[in-house]
Amino acid sequence: MQSIYFDHNATTPVDPRVLAIMLPYFSEEFGNASSFHAAGRRAAEAVEVARAHVAELIKAETKSIVFTSGATEANNLFLRGCVSFQSTQSQLTQSQATQAQPAPTPSAHLITCKTEHPAVLDVCEKLEAEGHDVSYLSVDATGKVDPQAVHAAIRPETVLVSLMLGNNEVGTLHDIAAVGAITRAAGVVFHCDASQAGGCVPIDVDALQLDALTLTAHKMGGPKGIGALFLRRRKPRVRIEPILQGGGHEQGIRPGTLNVPAIVGFGHAAELASQEIPARQAHAFALAAEFDRLILAAFPNRIVNGHPVDRLPGNYNVTLPGISNRTLRERLPEVALSSGSACASAFQKPSHVLRAIGRSVEDSQQTLRFGFGPTNTLEEVRWTVQRMADIVAKL
Repeated sequence: MQSIYFDHNATTPVDPRVLAIMLPYFSEEFGNASSFHAAGRRAAEAVEVARAHVAELIKAETKSIVFTSGATEANNLFLRGCVSFQSTQSQLTQSQATQAQPAPTPSAHLITCKTEHPAVLDVCEKLEAEGHDVSYLSVDATGKVDPQAVHAAIRPETVLVSLMLGNNEVGTLHDIAAVGAITRAAGVVFHCDASQAGGCVPIDVDALQLDALTLTAHKMGGPKGIGALFLRRRKPRVRIEPILQGGGHEQGIRPGTLNVPAIVGFGHAAELASQEIPARQAHAFALAAEFDRLILAAFPNRIVNGHPVDRLPGNYNVTLPGISNRTLRERLPEVALSSGSACASAFQKPSHVLRAIGRSVEDSQQTLRFGFGPTNTLEEVRWTVQRMADIVAKL
């Protein structure tokens, strides 16, 4: 068996159809999208076509999409930009009310969840160090946050709630629509990190009552190094302060020369995902079901982590009691898989997600994450489980 790639939650291969669309923009159509000559205008037109495709993927207005270098930047841009804008507005309001000298910048209150990606958690911790207040909500044993816990955590000084759509480690999907109804009624800005779910599950920002949403291209067959931030433009309009300075690009929100080839690739990846999500879901669920059937037969005491139903189609996170995940990975070099978040794998820390759902440190050392994608086959699934069983039998 040739090498098998079961780590689609970490990143996906660039779809050949996406690569074909991108290639001319490296050499033939290389214009700067900010230039006013013909080459620049063609590049700008390509960017706007891509923007429309990304917007369509989440049922948003085209002008509400802001391109970034990836999901991490988009999360930083929104969280920091929103807190900064809201704090500044509160400061101005206080100063006008007292007709005195500018008041000290008031601290903001944010609400998030203990199982968020480090691209959100690390920003929140930094904001805490700067004097703001953050509530980190707990989850149940399946990894879900209770929408009523969000409601109970909202205060008069709460400026935003940030919850991911689908968890990158255990695959659990939060009830974003229920939380959206709560935040909209309370007048609190609601942000969703959908970088893991984008292109995998249908997303409608209006139905979910989202004010901001993060996407990335490399989790849906697009290139690395390009992401997007959806910012609601009306009903209500969401405003943030840019965290970078250097030009009026992207509506003055994110300066810098646009990465046209990557944006074009992102747009086509989003276009393909819009058309193929049902087929991709069916394929991924079928692979995960067969994998679990075989795993259960080979390892009867296996524990599947995450919600049994409300989960990302291609995610399969399993604890194999008594079996070291490091040992399995070392003896299974033919298969690319993970023991947790790709962004944290270099640090070899116990998964904060598994700890949040009640798993022990020992459990996290016996847990593997498999991420199935469109290119995977049932043959690969069957070969991998048999190989795992053979390895454990010899240990």
